[in-house]
Amino acid sequence: MGGTNDEGNTFSGGTPYNARPDTMKGCFNYSIQDNDTAFVFLILKKQGTEISKNWFKISGNSSGNYVDMKFPITYTSAGNADSLILGFVSTNFRNMILPLPIASYLIVDNIRFKGTTENIPNNDFENWITNLVYSLDNWWYPNKNTPDPIDSYIPVTQTTDKQHGNYAALIQNLTYPDGTIPGFISTSQQGFDPGFSVLGRHQSLTGYYKFLPENNDTMVIYIYMYKNHNMIGWGNFQTSAEKTIYTPFFIKIQYNDTVVPDSGQINVQASWNRPLGNSRLYIDNLNFDGYLAEIKESVITNDDNFNVNIFPNPFNENATVSFTMNQKKNVIIRLFDISGKQIALLSNGLYKPGMYKINLSASGLGKGFYLCVINYGDQVISRKLIVY
Repeated sequence: MGGTNDEGNTFSGGTPYNARPDTMKGCFNYSIQDNDTAFVFLILKKQGTEISKNWFKISGNSSGNYVDMKFPITYTSAGNADSLILGFVSTNFRNMILPLPIASYLIVDNIRFKGTTENIPNNDFENWITNLVYSLDNWWYPNKNTPDPIDSYIPVTQTTDKQHGNYAALIQNLTYPDGTIPGFISTSQQGFDPGFSVLGRHQSLTGYYKFLPENNDTMVIYIYMYKNHNMIGWGNFQTSAEKTIYTPFFIKIQYNDTVVPDSGQINVQASWNRPLGNSRLYIDNLNFDGYLAEIKESVITNDDNFNVNIFPNPFNENATVSFTMNQKKNVIIRLFDISGKQIALLSNGLYKPGMYKINLSASGLGKGFYLCVINYGDQVISRKLIVY
């Protein structure tokens, strides 16, 4: 109803109810701020057409006590209703004066009708059900943590159709005759604003997706990097092509500064702009610098500024990652399995010129092939490892 001027015509549907009451009664405990008004609204319908529409005002303060109140019901046509819509609001939201008062409250109990033996369904609010809502942790999206997932559109849901682990995120647009709701998730609720901390100068965002577009929708993934809330890096991936199996994506992060970012933000959208259809986007296994197909073997070999060696290799207990560098730069050292999953972070920090040694333990690693990926400033080095 907020922002509308049609006096309730935007309400559709209703709860089945076959009667023609003449009065509504209820117990109310309330404290309404000055210049504000609480409302009780009652709409009775017959075959989808309103036969009674009532707005009852409540103002003032009941001093913490329940007050029994009654309201006469008026009709515009004869006959019994077949459905009703009943609602309560603690502020005059129809005026849409912002900010809305937050101190007003309205507590409602024991709502009943007179002039009929058929009462309001669950009129004393004693019957409750539990709706299980799965929320995607650390991500923001419309209607997150909504108490009623049946009546509210949630653009992201948990799915077992995954690329890795147990679950993936399914993001879906909603189109309907009166408008569209885009399906998207973001690590930030405040638009262009950092959503999580980072410790290194990551070069790429990688992951896997499936996309089932409608009406030529275009999905898009954005990555932004920040330093002291100033954007210093960005990248994006977008496509309109249908992908019915999980497909890797790679986003190169472009920087306009040489500093190391302190935070980042990721937005994932099932449509680039206004949705054109009910397109579905599956997303899973996001990583920084994590997809092995985009990592070239031995990008740097015996460079004058950086030299790396891993010995012994193959190994079954411990190996040593040793490197020398002539420039002060950030170094990230990670270990991946052959599926592209990061299984260890060995180092992430700013190093001064010199020689360094880091221990790599085979404890907890199964026999097989691994990849050690080293980010040196803006460059990437990889070394194949064998545990036996």
